[in-house]
Amino acid sequence: MNFLNLDFSYTEGDLFLQDDGLRKSISQLAGQSYYDINPLLDRIYAVNDIAFVAKEGKTVVGVLVFSFKNRIKIDIGGHSYTAIYNGFAVTSLHFRNQKIMQQLIVYATKEFNLRINSVSNELLFYAITSNPYALRAYRKISSYMEPFIDGSFSEKGSYLVSLLKGQLGLTVQEDIHPFKFTSSLPQRYSSFEKNNLTNAPVHEKTLLENLNVVEAFGDRVILFWIPDGTF
Repeated sequence: MNFLNLDFSYTEGDLFLQDDGLRKSISQLAGQSYYDINPLLDRIYAVNDIAFVAKEGKTVVGVLVFSFKNRIKIDIGGHSYTAIYNGFAVTSLHFRNQKIMQQLIVYATKEFNLRINSVSNELLFYAITSNPYALRAYRKISSYMEPFIDGSFSEKGSYLVSLLKGQLGLTVQEDIHPFKFTSSLPQRYSSFEKNNLTNAPVHEKTLLENLNVVEAFGDRVILFWIPDGTF
């Protein structure tokens, strides 16, 4: 397979918010999967402050947006991690299996690691949206851990999630806490997702709120992911 020759860039702050061309591109890409994209666009621009963009020529074929300014430092097991919320991810459906999202994630991760290197050399993406392409992309490019009941933990991930549970006070009701799902890719707005913040410990709620995670908008705690230095 001949992969696309992509160009990558990022825009942030006011430049991101005021880029009407990018907003139109996000609208068109999101429109592949959403009937009513206006609430989604409002959410994207209310929460996020940096966008990583993949282009083929002059055409935007992938966008990955984050809330970088509201990142949080977490100390777990004597190590410092920086948590960054990935608020939205979308690629062109015309270019399936072209590894657009994987390449965007690698590009974004390198940039974030450069920025946070003085305080932490490990990055923790705490939450991503329900875009299945993004989920699969995260799985493919690095060691990871997933909070799934089906046993898909890496050894490193299993250890880290245990530390994180302790950090967040997740010591009771193991079968219903927000790090467990009943399938490897839950559907949007499951009854579990609607209730999991209600049932979560206060530390968990605070962390999610600080990252601007709002499950009513379809946000979901899916994936903890740490670069393994293999880029």
